[in-house]
Amino acid sequence: MIETGVTEGINKFYFILKLTLYFWALSISRGVIFGVGPAFLTIMALFGEYGWDHSKVTWKNLYPEFKKEFKFGNQLFYSFFLIGLFLFLSLWTSVQLKGMLFLMTDFILIFLLLVVIIAGGFAFSLYSHYDISLKNLIKLSVILFFREFKAALSLVVFLVIMTVINLKMPAFIFFISAGVLALFLYRLGKKVSEGLVVD
Repeated sequence: MIETGVTEGINKFYFILKLTLYFWALSISRGVIFGVGPAFLTIMALFGEYGWDHSKVTWKNLYPEFKKEFKFGNQLFYSFFLIGLFLFLSLWTSVQLKGMLFLMTDFILIFLLLVVIIAGGFAFSLYSHYDISLKNLIKLSVILFFREFKAALSLVVFLVIMTVINLKMPAFIFFISAGVLALFLYRLGKKVSEGLVVD
């Protein structure tokens, strides 16, 4: 029984490692800039289709999915990334300035940045469960930030833990992080979507 558990653990670790390496391969194939969004949607889609069966996750299965998700993946990723970048730069500028007005502005910008990050996570997690337009997906993900407090909190905690681990052990970024994040978001999306169906 212990041997079975160890074998299963090794297989899952290998699966996550494989997903992460494929994520980087797909991202680099489009110069990273145009590859991150679709690559991430691709590995989430394959996990949803094949589960933990790492033998089914091959380049032959990956690349057609990647091409299919290329346009939408970039639109989704940059919709949130560019807004988040603008808010981050605004916050960076605001914290350099003193005064009560700028302190209030800092808190507003931090809140908006949090909304964008969590809503972005929801958007990626829900897309793997719904056939939905970009506009409606963005609207739904922002609504869920305010509606699904537990899910939003779990995502915040997960991202904080992942950030700390990646800062302590940068190798995780290249070998583990993308796969773990994809699996977490897929399962989060499944849980949230089940709640939406029930309601």
